[in-house]
Amino acid sequence: MADIEIEIRDDTLLLAVSGVVHVADVIAAIEKYYPLVTKHVIWDVTHADLNQAVPDEFRQVFPLVKRYRRPSPGARTAYVARREKDYALARMFSILVQLEEVSSDIQVFYTLKEAEEYIRQGGD
Repeated sequence: MADIEIEIRDDTLLLAVSGVVHVADVIAAIEKYYPLVTKHVIWDVTHADLNQAVPDEFRQVFPLVKRYRRPSPGARTAYVARREKDYALARMFSILVQLEEVSSDIQVFYTLKEAEEYIRQGGD
């Protein structure tokens, strides 16, 4: 089971994930924390183990993101993954989310600093 700590920074919800991640962990986090989102989201999985994450299972997440992610002009989502495999998985997920027409620009980064800069550039 993953441990997910949140921090709200102005208009940004940061979810710092550690431990072994399963799709149920992501679903629970979206249901619990996405109602707090005012504009931007950063998922930091640099300390998470995504080896148990099954890409096909993540399709269950898309309807939840659409339900809980309120449209907001200029909204952005950033995924932060340090390892190549995790980065590739996050990139694949971000593409699938965009295909589902979720109302947010989405990018994947190797560092939290890069993700925060991307969010700042989103502005209003």
